[in-house]
Amino acid sequence: MARQLLQQIIALSGFVLPAIERERVTHGEGSTGLRLNIEAFEEFSSHLEIPSKDQGLIPFGRFYGTQRYVLREIQRGLADGIHDFIILKGRQLGMTTLMDSFRLFHPQTVAGTQGMFVSNSDENRDFRRDVCLEMLNSLPRTYRYPVRINNRYLLAWPPPNNSRLMFDAAGARVQSDLGRSRGINFLDADEVGLWPSEQDVEALRASLSERNPRRLYLWNGTARGFNMFYYMWEGARTATTQRAIFVPWWRHDDYRVGQSQSEIWDAYAGPVTEDERLWIRAVLNEYDYEIEPEQLVWYRWVLAEKFYGNETMRAQEFCCLPEDAFQSLGDRFISPADIQRLRLELKSPDLPKPKGYEYTAAAHLDESRLEPVAPGKAPLLIWEEPDEWGVYIISGHPWGSSSPSATQWVAQVYRAWPDRLVQCAEYTSDEGTTYAFAWLLIYLAGA
Repeated sequence: MARQLLQQIIALSGFVLPAIERERVTHGEGSTGLRLNIEAFEEFSSHLEIPSKDQGLIPFGRFYGTQRYVLREIQRGLADGIHDFIILKGRQLGMTTLMDSFRLFHPQTVAGTQGMFVSNSDENRDFRRDVCLEMLNSLPRTYRYPVRINNRYLLAWPPPNNSRLMFDAAGARVQSDLGRSRGINFLDADEVGLWPSEQDVEALRASLSERNPRRLYLWNGTARGFNMFYYMWEGARTATTQRAIFVPWWRHDDYRVGQSQSEIWDAYAGPVTEDERLWIRAVLNEYDYEIEPEQLVWYRWVLAEKFYGNETMRAQEFCCLPEDAFQSLGDRFISPADIQRLRLELKSPDLPKPKGYEYTAAAHLDESRLEPVAPGKAPLLIWEEPDEWGVYIISGHPWGSSSPSATQWVAQVYRAWPDRLVQCAEYTSDEGTTYAFAWLLIYLAGA
């Protein structure tokens, strides 16, 4: 009786009117469960005011090319039955504003949403929550439901919507129980590359629904070295139930310098260098996108006048390819251009295919065995068999030897030539013992 009375009060109050109801119906469900109606979302967003660093509060306005691309990829993924998305982005691409808007749109248009926004820190969580409330209050009443609960950790809407949006932060607990007992079917995980512990990812995943046909999980972040987000990204690139979405700077409409900006154009226009030609060709081959001269001039200008010639930082913040985003910062012993060239060469179809093996240590060294397995599941990969006249270098990295977070056993074999090293084999495993790893190194040396 109380629920019916509340619904009647809401209906008579004028808060829930046809506009938000129309968006709710058009967003709705498709043949494979949830679907994304980009036009409905754009209509919703056009009524928002957003905080901009240059102009204060302004209307959301048009979507950038980067924002439209992400939405189309999510739309395509949902149509294919994918509900879990890993989004690798650069800086200043409009993704934060897009997610602020979507965080308000989705719960109000998918009734019964149990949503959670997770930031990388308490401070950022509170800031993004305040921005969301400011944006929500800017909507006309016809585009929002009244709010039932509004506190630091929860935003909830009454019937007939019945959605919740929780706010939390990674790294807030020593023993992570992020998302525990919440039954989440919508996740907005922000800046995952800055999360302090992979335990937060594991705990949160355990709380996500695997069957709800309207579930949607968005993990986004800028790269911050080779951490948990890197492994999430690499896994999503080949996964069957996840979709990897790369958002580079060159999809942004405004990141270009035309000839009308003569001072910048005259300073940075010029022939394409060999290093630039490599990544431009890779972008064309992998994404069917042709870099224009105006974009290249902008990219050179950013390097010189925003990053003061630091190619490593430019590659991380404004990446051309996914591999560029993940940088190990420090002294530039090898230039970023050389690293990029080597990475692109590794994708060559002419490279030999490895053979895969499983090494099993027994009670005694001579009882240990090596068995062939599929390369995709093999801890030991061999690209080139031993040559009796070859000279080899074998390196071993025991678990935790370089830092507490280096939790892998790694061995590599290189054939040494007068002018180069050629990798012949590699062993990588999360599990092992010191004696078994020592025996593996002895085995490789003997071979």
